[in-house]
Amino acid sequence: MNGSRARSAGPVLWLIVGIPLATIVGGLVTLWLAAQDGESHRAPDPAPQTTKAQHETQPLPVAPP
Repeated sequence: MNGSRARSAGPVLWLIVGIPLATIVGGLVTLWLAAQDGESHRAPDPAPQTTKAQHETQPLPVAPP
């Protein structure tokens, strides 16, 4: 009985060890990404504003009561 119990504990043991280990690795990767300067994530040039609607805002017309 101990042999079959030891075999069935294998997947559970992997979950008990694997999930916290994956959480720690993911946290370290997130910390490393947050510590970067972010130069590679910036757009090279600002987006051009080509339409008039992007420059001026008009109030919406209000219907009479």
